[in-house]
Amino acid sequence: MTTSEEPEWRVTADKDRELLVLLEREHAEKMAEVQAEHSTEMRRILLDHERVLCQKVAQLREERGWSQAELAKRLSAIGFEMHQTTVAKLEAGKRPLRVAETFALAQVFGLPPLAMFYMPVTGDDVGMEYMRNRLSSLDERLEEYSERILRMVEMFAKTYAEFSAQRLIVTDNIRRAAVEQTIPEPATRSLAPEEAKEGDRGEHQETP
Repeated sequence: MTTSEEPEWRVTADKDRELLVLLEREHAEKMAEVQAEHSTEMRRILLDHERVLCQKVAQLREERGWSQAELAKRLSAIGFEMHQTTVAKLEAGKRPLRVAETFALAQVFGLPPLAMFYMPVTGDDVGMEYMRNRLSSLDERLEEYSERILRMVEMFAKTYAEFSAQRLIVTDNIRRAAVEQTIPEPATRSLAPEEAKEGDRGEHQETP
């Protein structure tokens, strides 16, 4: 709390600091919202990759004519104990697929490990209609994200302008405070020795 004796520049500086705290808090809240939205989208994309990888396990197993029990037996033979129900959950995407298990599956299927990630999934439509629809979907996502980026840039520009304005106010307050502290107090003017002597003679001069 300020008092009436405090200089105006100090009162203004206190208000500026309070405003800066509010601006920083508002900026942090907006950034938290953006990060939460981004993290949700990224999680969906990454989980979708895992779902596709599980589909490839089912595809490779069926191409070899193996049952889920047979695949579980082959995995158990190289140290990854599994039951038929575990394989079923894995292929349905109801059980996470560990990295070590992915390498074990590649070995069982006789494939390089990277093939598990980059091989196509049977049934994927790669015709012109599919590519047109995919292109349209990508364009929509790009437009959506470009709008988000523009909103973020606008928000950052606004926040930067507000902080710049507050900095000018603070630097002006510092300048004013420095001027107040360097102004000397009025001093009593002392008389020169000659002036003092003349004054004394005038005070003691007798009236004729």
